[in-house]
Amino acid sequence: MYLAYSEVDITPTNPIQLGGFAHRKGYAKEVHQPLYLRLIVLGDVWLFTADLLWWDDQLVLQWKKKLALKGIKVLFHASHSHCTPNTHTELSSILGKIDLEYMNFLEIRILECTQSLKRFTCSHTQILENIVNVSSYRRRKDGNLIKMAPNEEQKIDKKVTSIMLCNGDVPKLLFVHFACHPTVSDMNKISSEYCGTVISELQRYYQIPVIFLQGFCGDIRPELVKDGEYYRGNKNDIENFGQKIIKAVKDSKKVLKEKLYTEPLIKTKEINFELFETQIIPIPCTRFEKHELQFRSSLLSISPQCSFIFANAEMSNFYQMNLNNIYGVGYTDGMIGYIATQKQINNGGYEGKEFIKVFGNRGTFDPSIEMKIHDIWKGWLN
Repeated sequence: MYLAYSEVDITPTNPIQLGGFAHRKGYAKEVHQPLYLRLIVLGDVWLFTADLLWWDDQLVLQWKKKLALKGIKVLFHASHSHCTPNTHTELSSILGKIDLEYMNFLEIRILECTQSLKRFTCSHTQILENIVNVSSYRRRKDGNLIKMAPNEEQKIDKKVTSIMLCNGDVPKLLFVHFACHPTVSDMNKISSEYCGTVISELQRYYQIPVIFLQGFCGDIRPELVKDGEYYRGNKNDIENFGQKIIKAVKDSKKVLKEKLYTEPLIKTKEINFELFETQIIPIPCTRFEKHELQFRSSLLSISPQCSFIFANAEMSNFYQMNLNNIYGVGYTDGMIGYIATQKQINNGGYEGKEFIKVFGNRGTFDPSIEMKIHDIWKGWLN
């Protein structure tokens, strides 16, 4: 398979409001870790990955349309770091005010990324796995309510997967797949969070490009717990969290080696989900005007037993548990909010219903979306 890679710095150069935490006020003036935009070209599929909270729907659709004219299929993935600017123009400003100057800067950087590609060839993929105990399920029943608190009884996916693309036995590029909210810290400093720590250290260690793919982590949070409750850490905690994942990657065991496809296989499906009015009053914004939202998902296969399913949402980890050896990747091609399971929506809590207040969604999703999503993926996998 013919590949190409490039990366550009997308760190804001001026003080900017960060996104993801409604309680964080003021502008970030310091940089803890730089932010990067990376592009990996896999045949006619271009995968952009960025140290961002998420991608703007309109920006994504415009670039998809532009590149489709050249026969290019494109995906835009974000690591979901909460120490980066909000770049979604439809969502509530409580998640971070949009900085138009930064949005223009981001567009320029995307173009630059496409113009500085370094090409190479890969023939095989090696898949390695390990378990890392740094995350926890963040929904706990408290009386009749679902509280955001650690729930050690609930099983979650704690697997970190290393997908090494090689030319023969020579490593050329590494994908790291792991599922956990990059919310170790709520500090008001620009940072790529633990994902950036993982990427920078592994790039130095292996001397090849590293791509971090954020898994289905909608209900998964860093296991920073004191007296049975979560707390936010600092930059040292970010570093320590990342180092545990790095060690797990270095100590991973090989589970599979196989030839790459000559060309990647990709399938995409869109389905509109109706929003149902609730007693929760969202903060009015552009998103509030919409009565339905489009769920976008793509299947990308690079070898017979190495496939990714992307989704434009904060997906519950339960969706990953049902995918077996296929890697679920959230925060791709926009953002429609949390996609919980039928049970989670019925039970409520932040991921099931309460998130709509800060996102600005008019209402919640119908519990039937779980079956509709599984039907799409089942069709692909069959």
